[in-house]
Amino acid sequence: VTNSLDGKRIDAVLVDMLNKEQDANTDAIRISRSQCGVLLSNQCVFVISPDDASDFLEKTNPAEPASISSELIEQYCSPIERKSHTLEAKSILVYPSRQSLLSPSSAALALLSNSIPPTEIIPQNIPLDILYEDEYMIVLNKAAGMVVHPAAGNWDSTVVNALAHYLTNESPYGSGEYFTKGADTTTKNSIDEVDGEEVND
Repeated sequence: VTNSLDGKRIDAVLVDMLNKEQDANTDAIRISRSQCGVLLSNQCVFVISPDDASDFLEKTNPAEPASISSELIEQYCSPIERKSHTLEAKSILVYPSRQSLLSPSSAALALLSNSIPPTEIIPQNIPLDILYEDEYMIVLNKAAGMVVHPAAGNWDSTVVNALAHYLTNESPYGSGEYFTKGADTTTKNSIDEVDGEEVND
């Protein structure tokens, strides 16, 4: 880690590093900052402290990253788990290469794929505690622990997925302009939390 990167957030630095490692086969693919966050939360990125950096470099060949053994990683490397982790000058980052991440045989590729937002909302038959409904809005009591919007790590089983099914199959007022019955379509409506309840408008 150079002096210019001292104090920088790891997710911002990692996305720049991975997208600079382009080759003919993966040139058109950009690894996003959120995908870098997935790599971090799954302990795929490590840091070696400045105090251990010299000793580590003596035992490895920087020109051959594949020569870094699991024993060396266990001895010198600490996993970075937080996207907000700030880098320290003269420390060493150990992370998967762009080529290895995008290889069809890479286990990490599945992690990255799971962090890519879907283009459609999948209707799911999940029970909803509806307090009030008319042709303009729905007021519901969200179940504890239920995610509201699809997001990284929770692309389904959310309130929005449940509403997609309810509005197109069960609501006496129909699906309105937001969903098409029988199709998996992206919703344009919003969901707001009010005193522990959810308002869909």
